[in-house]
Amino acid sequence: RRVPLLHPLEAARLGGGEALALDGVDVDDDGPLGAEGVADREAEQLIRDTILRHYPTHSLLGEEGGIHDGDKAYRWIIDPIDGTRAFASRLPVWGISVGVFHQEDAYAGVFYMPATREMYWGTNTQAFCNDRELLPRDTIDMDSPLAFMAVPSNAHQHYQINFPRLRSLGSTTAHLAYV
Repeated sequence: RRVPLLHPLEAARLGGGEALALDGVDVDDDGPLGAEGVADREAEQLIRDTILRHYPTHSLLGEEGGIHDGDKAYRWIIDPIDGTRAFASRLPVWGISVGVFHQEDAYAGVFYMPATREMYWGTNTQAFCNDRELLPRDTIDMDSPLAFMAVPSNAHQHYQINFPRLRSLGSTTAHLAYV
């Protein structure tokens, strides 16, 4: 039985709401990111609970909670706060990433940006932002002012990059969604 897309969307939306609710909360935590680490863990737990409520036999891999062994035919991958530094800085370019694989093939994915209420989601054949279908461009001229290279914020420390337009938003998935 295939996974209805409603469930990954629901899980991402609930996790995003949890993270927003914890934004700015003063939490006594020993982790390097303090309250942000708590938000990561709390959001992931809510996402896990939502997925396992609908699919108790599926396997899960979460950035914070590790592996939940289950049916290998369906494997969920969770990054509860993609763009933790952006989240910690209260920038809106962070989100909840949830993907599901079926038989080792990507089946569906969701990237929800709670601060902007943008829900990017799709399968290997279609993609949407909220309810609007996203259509790919045929090509882009690399000399166009619209062409850019997305890099991590510390790329300049590790690489010599010779491209005229660089962009670092704080979340790799946001870069992919905005392409």
